[in-house]
Amino acid sequence: MKKLVAVALMGIISVSSIGFCFGSGTIGYGKTNIGVVIKGKSVAFERSVTIKNGRILIPARTALNYMGARIEWYEKIGKIEIVSNNKNIIMYNNSKIAYIGNEAIDMGVEPYCQKGTVMIPLRFVMENLGMKVSYSKDNSTVLISSSENSSRSLVNDRKDTIKNFSSFRVVIDPGHGGADTGARAQGIYEKNLNLDIAKRLNTLLKAKGVATYMTRTTDKYVSLYQRSGLANSVDADLFISIHNNAQEQRKVSGSMSLYYPTGSTKKGNLSGYELASIVQNKLSGSLNTNDLGIYKRPNLAVLRTSKMPAVLAEIGYMTNSAELRKLKTQDFRDKAAKALEEAIIEALLKI
Repeated sequence: MKKLVAVALMGIISVSSIGFCFGSGTIGYGKTNIGVVIKGKSVAFERSVTIKNGRILIPARTALNYMGARIEWYEKIGKIEIVSNNKNIIMYNNSKIAYIGNEAIDMGVEPYCQKGTVMIPLRFVMENLGMKVSYSKDNSTVLISSSENSSRSLVNDRKDTIKNFSSFRVVIDPGHGGADTGARAQGIYEKNLNLDIAKRLNTLLKAKGVATYMTRTTDKYVSLYQRSGLANSVDADLFISIHNNAQEQRKVSGSMSLYYPTGSTKKGNLSGYELASIVQNKLSGSLNTNDLGIYKRPNLAVLRTSKMPAVLAEIGYMTNSAELRKLKTQDFRDKAAKALEEAIIEALLKI
C-alpha cells in the first residue's frame, strides 16, 4: 500500500544437550534470589531465576531435567515444546500464549532467551506437568513436588482464558489484486506479496481450528466494499487486511498497523485500537523491523465499513532495498504470517 536469512532450522535441543537460543529478550525481567527445590533437591541453575509481572521464570533445560521431561527448541520460528510422558506444552519466544492440545492459554508472561538459555514460567509449566507448586516465605524458596491430586492443572483453573477457536471467524484480506497491483519495486508487485503472506496465515489459523475466510485466493480484483462486505456477511470476529508499504524516501523501513478510530466495533474486550496494538507489537518484535507504530485511519473503506475490530497491517517497505530483499524470501514471509497468527490468537482471547 503506497504512502503510508535464509536460516536453516537449528537442531532440536533436548535436556541432554546444551541450551541454545539467540537474543537476550530480558528487558523488564528482574533477577531474584529465590531458590527452587524440585522433588526435595535444591536446584543450581546456570542462569539467575527472574521475575516479571509477579511470575517466576527459570532455565528450562535444567528444571525439566529434574522432572524427567525434555525441551525441544526450534530457533527458526521461536517455538518451545515441552514434552513429558503424554503431555505437550507449546509456547513461543516472547509470546504470552501457550498451547496445550487444541486449547490456547494466556500465561501472563512471555518465555524468552537469555544468553543461550530458554527461560520458562515456573508455575504455569510445573502445574501443567502435574506438579504441586508452593512458596516458602521463610527462606524465599519455591517448592515443587509430585502430588497425587495434582491432576487439577492450571488449564482447568483458568477456564476464562481458554478458547476453543473453532467458534471464531476471521476474515483475511490480501490487499490489492488483479489490475490493482499495489506498490511496485524491482519488478515485484505488492499484490503478490500480500497474497502469499495471507495464504500462509490462513494455513496457520486453520491448524488452530479457526474458521477463516479469504477475500481472494488468486490474483483477481476485489473491490474495497466487497472485502468488508464479506467480513460483515459472515459476522466475523475480526478482520485483517495485509499490505506492504512504499515511500519516495527509500531509507524509510519498518512495520505499521492502521485502525478505524471508534469503539462501536468493539467485541468483548477487543477494539480496533487494541487489535492494531497487538498486531504491531508482534510484527515489529518477531520481524525485528522498525516499529513505526499504530495510526488512526478514519478514511480507509475496509476499516470504516467493517462491523468488527479491524486492522490493516503494513508488513514492510518495498521501496527500501534491504526490506524488499527480506520480503522476497520465504523465511521472512513465514515469520510475518506467524507473527500475524500469534497476534490474532492473542486478540481472540480478549473476545
